[in-house]
Amino acid sequence: MTVVALEAGESATVPVTVEAVSLVTVTVAAAGTASWRIVLRDVDGAAVHVLEGRDEVFDWAGQTRVFPFAGGVHGGTLTFHALTPIALSQLQLIAADGTS
Repeated sequence: MTVVALEAGESATVPVTVEAVSLVTVTVAAAGTASWRIVLRDVDGAAVHVLEGRDEVFDWAGQTRVFPFAGGVHGGTLTFHALTPIALSQLQLIAADGTS
């Protein structure tokens, strides 16, 4: 398992192309409480969607939490900004299924 440990103020950015997103999952490597901001940006750098996670509790190592998320980009980026220390083992966008 790969773990990305971020200190408060650090971030990780990955390229992403996705038609439409409905959820994002955050999986941690260690139990604890964390706060973050996830930003989906289009190719021009404009924020398409921002998710604030404040004082989110993870009861066990490897726990995955699911959060509502919206937006879509072609050639954009997804950035996870740590507001408190956090060790991530997975960050996943879940595509919208096209139903309302």
